[in-house]
Amino acid sequence: MIAKAALVLLSLAASAAAVLAYPAPSADELEQLRHQHHRKDWLRVTTDSMRYEVRVRGIDDAGLSGLTPRPHAPAPPDPLPWSAIARIDRRTSGFRGGQITGAILGGLSGFIAAHLVGLVEKHGEFGVFTGLTVGAVAGGWIGGRRGDRRVREHPFYAAPPQPAPIAAEAAAPFESLAVDTVAALVVTPPPSAIAASPAVLNACNKLHPEDLLRVEADFGKVEGYASSIEPGGIEGLRADLGHESTAAPPPLLTWDRVHRVDRRGNSAGLYARRGGLALGVLCGVAGLAATGALGGNDSETMGGGLAGAAIGCAVGAVGGGLIGMGVPRWHPIY
Repeated sequence: MIAKAALVLLSLAASAAAVLAYPAPSADELEQLRHQHHRKDWLRVTTDSMRYEVRVRGIDDAGLSGLTPRPHAPAPPDPLPWSAIARIDRRTSGFRGGQITGAILGGLSGFIAAHLVGLVEKHGEFGVFTGLTVGAVAGGWIGGRRGDRRVREHPFYAAPPQPAPIAAEAAAPFESLAVDTVAALVVTPPPSAIAASPAVLNACNKLHPEDLLRVEADFGKVEGYASSIEPGGIEGLRADLGHESTAAPPPLLTWDRVHRVDRRGNSAGLYARRGGLALGVLCGVAGLAATGALGGNDSETMGGGLAGAAIGCAVGAVGGGLIGMGVPRWHPIY
């Protein structure tokens, strides 16, 4: 009996070792990966034990080569064979959009500041150019840094289904023993009524694999990305490298274990409402005061206030929305 148990353990260990090796992509998949890849792309490579964020110089039959990790990030083996790679995701961010938005807002702020400090009066066009340039450069730098925090992941490669391990043949004599033991231990859970609820279906329609999620469940909290979000559960949830997580999620997280799901976005709508309201009130009051000071009657004064409020709302909403695009915010989904 002891000898049989030892043989079963050895076969299971051999099976686990075989499972750890992922098959390489086919020739067509490899050609497609090469076509879609750019050397400046940041890729997030997931293995069984680690997750790396690297730039890749070459993709070939053996795996990934010429790997350059991000500063202060763990360095992977170079080359990294396909047998160790479970999946690859391409990282994108709002860096360029943040730079453009920051440069526009910074340039306008620099132009206003140049007028307020008297730079334009003293130096004329040179003062205007200096204010615009300094403001645009500073705003572009700040906007780029803030935009780089708005990270998204796009699926790039997933390892093919793993073949059945050869060691399974060695365990054939003890197959009935293993089946009986597992059958005795496994309890089939009842179907979850929450899987078909309107809240779950609404979350499945709104969420996509490239969305950064914050999931709070019975095992803890995870901030990361999921391979798929279906009525049956959240599959392939993996923690993001730059965000806090308290536990490792299971391969398939059913909805009856999920307490809350938030999606990472920006604050454009919130800031647009606040900016429009604040500047609308300010410009409305200024319009009332200006029209009254010019000797207008009650009707003209009211018209001046309404016109000022309308202009202030429009300018405040646009400016607030542009600023809010660079401010990250979690939006509740489920």
